[in-house]
Amino acid sequence: MTQHTLPMARGGDAKLGQAAQFYVWNHIEGKSLREIARKTGCHATTVMRHIQRIADHRDDPDVRALITSIAGQSGTLGAGVEDEFNRAAKLLKQADTLLVVATDMDRALVIGKSGDANFHQLDAISQDAAHILLVRLHLKSVSRGRVSRYCHPNPTHRAKWRDHIDDTTDQTTVLPVRGEAPLTILARRRDGQGDAFLSRDLVQAGLRLSEDFVLAAASRFVQDTINDVPAVLDAATQCPVSGDPAAWDRFIAALRDLGPGLADIALRSCCLNEGLERSEAALGWSARSGKVVLRIALLRLKRHYDTLYGAGGGQIG
Repeated sequence: MTQHTLPMARGGDAKLGQAAQFYVWNHIEGKSLREIARKTGCHATTVMRHIQRIADHRDDPDVRALITSIAGQSGTLGAGVEDEFNRAAKLLKQADTLLVVATDMDRALVIGKSGDANFHQLDAISQDAAHILLVRLHLKSVSRGRVSRYCHPNPTHRAKWRDHIDDTTDQTTVLPVRGEAPLTILARRRDGQGDAFLSRDLVQAGLRLSEDFVLAAASRFVQDTINDVPAVLDAATQCPVSGDPAAWDRFIAALRDLGPGLADIALRSCCLNEGLERSEAALGWSARSGKVVLRIALLRLKRHYDTLYGAGGGQIG
């Protein structure tokens, strides 16, 4: 891999180009964190933080232009993104079809508008595939804001997707717009004395768990088993994921220290970024109890990391 020398998008930030390059390699070309780290000599956690920096600001016009520039020089997409692009492009060439993108959605949606003004979800794709669609198909903006909608400037086919909609059932889709991560929301909240509900060290403990979750490539495994966490804690004696085995060992050790209940909310809030109300409903908890249990989980996580690694929780990278 050869790093491109690119003009910086803002303020002489010499690391922004490198961060964007890491983002393209990982999100668009499908290269793993470990592969990028090995080729560049950076720690995998450093690579991940650079990538997250770009992901957090990819709607900034300067950052988007930088990603487009690097992706254009590369000229290749990862197999998963390429497949998503091809599926969505085929749909968007049909009439009454829109691409829906939101800053707080982890996936973009392709939706179709039926004659009764109902919207039907046709596909869900990564934000990276959506970005390539915007660039390559020159999609036209229909509405802009927190949730933006785009359409093909010249659809060439009728709405064939309607042939697959069963009009006898309710197919109306409520767009799953995911809000900010619970850690981000609670970190801003203050109690009656004006103190932060979550201190910085508690937030760092949650981020430490999230980092190992990402490095272990545990997303699919966790999503598949999220409703049976006690069984996961009992059974996961060997690494069942494709990522860094050491990260997996740290990840599962932290969850076992938490135990069922606390591990459930930590996984949902710190790793999957699931909203607290949704977590409370899924776990059968009373309303507004999630933030209290999450704080207890973060206190336990902080103690776990401090015990193993000393003050500061053993942050890596």
